[in-house]
Amino acid sequence: MTSKVVIIGGSYAGLAALNTLKSLITKNSGAIAKSISITLIEPKSGFLNILGLPKSIVNKEFASQQYVPFCNFLKFDNVVSNSNDLKVQLKENTNSDNNNLMLNYIQGKVTKLTSSRVTYTTNDTDESSIDYDYAILATGRNRNWPVNPKGITFESYLNEMEITNKKIQKSSIISIIGGGAVGIELAAEIKLHYPNKVVNLIHPHGTLPPEPISDAFKNKTLQSLKQANINVFLNTRIDTSKTSLNNGETSNLKTTDGKTIESNLNIWATSFKNNLDYLSLDLQRSIHITANHNIKTNDYLQVSNMSNIYAVGDLIELSTIKSAGWAFHTGIQAGTNVYNFIFDKPLQLSRISFKQIDSHKLTIVGGEGSIIHEVKGNLEINPESMVQEYQDYRLGTCKKFIGATVN
Repeated sequence: MTSKVVIIGGSYAGLAALNTLKSLITKNSGAIAKSISITLIEPKSGFLNILGLPKSIVNKEFASQQYVPFCNFLKFDNVVSNSNDLKVQLKENTNSDNNNLMLNYIQGKVTKLTSSRVTYTTNDTDESSIDYDYAILATGRNRNWPVNPKGITFESYLNEMEITNKKIQKSSIISIIGGGAVGIELAAEIKLHYPNKVVNLIHPHGTLPPEPISDAFKNKTLQSLKQANINVFLNTRIDTSKTSLNNGETSNLKTTDGKTIESNLNIWATSFKNNLDYLSLDLQRSIHITANHNIKTNDYLQVSNMSNIYAVGDLIELSTIKSAGWAFHTGIQAGTNVYNFIFDKPLQLSRISFKQIDSHKLTIVGGEGSIIHEVKGNLEINPESMVQEYQDYRLGTCKKFIGATVN
């Protein structure tokens, strides 16, 4: 009998879950009688290191390194895609060396999930469905473009980065609205690569970033931005009734107190939402979704009342700052627990209880490329290990967790 696992989302958490589950099956293939079919559903045909997007927007060569095609590190038995070239490319990598595992890839977007069936589209019109026994939800957050590229291939992603870069090159005053980690790094990278341009960072609160981190971290971040000659507007809200919310708009900004901020190019880094629109009405009623639109899970990452559905990464309720590290952590745990559930083994708890996280960890690339790092209340500026890891915005570390080869 074959157990059918579907993983929805192919970023940090989803690929970590896939790599973990695949590794456990391969490692124990001689000792297990059951076979497992794993289906990854993801629009992109590769892994995109979202951490590196602020630099990718201003550096095409760097951008080209941040997208790792699936064919570089995954072998698929079956591929569903509108691209014949992609099907040929991925089918060249057969997974037939493991009789206990069938690995499938659907290049598509999930439109509906029930307790046992997932519906998807590969072209935004025609829908298809497959049944499943276990699901891992790893659809993450949806942010504003350009830090949420729409391209589903390496070429289309790279084209988006180049379009944004050209807009920046043509503009003399660039405004980033939103002083979270993404906004800070966008402003810092733009100013670092184009020092003669005016860069504004506009934030509605009195300190930045808004994450629950020490005042010392916030002060050092602000100091680094000012030293880089970035104009930081704190306690400043943009009047959205008088300003377009579309990224890439070329117009001045109006504040809620009636002031005008000159700008040629506006990039909004203010909002995100978890991708949960595909949940069926029954699942929406059954799953505990918090006021912040996070999924409440038990300590094994199973969603409420559903032992066969797991949620990971940015989707889940955590009492700490969400990061790629936590996404990997939860993906590994979910992959392990799906395997253990199938083979009647004890489920694993997180190494760190989600209810007892007593410290926060955050790393930001600030002004002039400085690395501002804090863990367990210990603040460091440009620690050697982080400086090395952020040469590629931690892509090398990411590859280890998703099972990708280091080229």
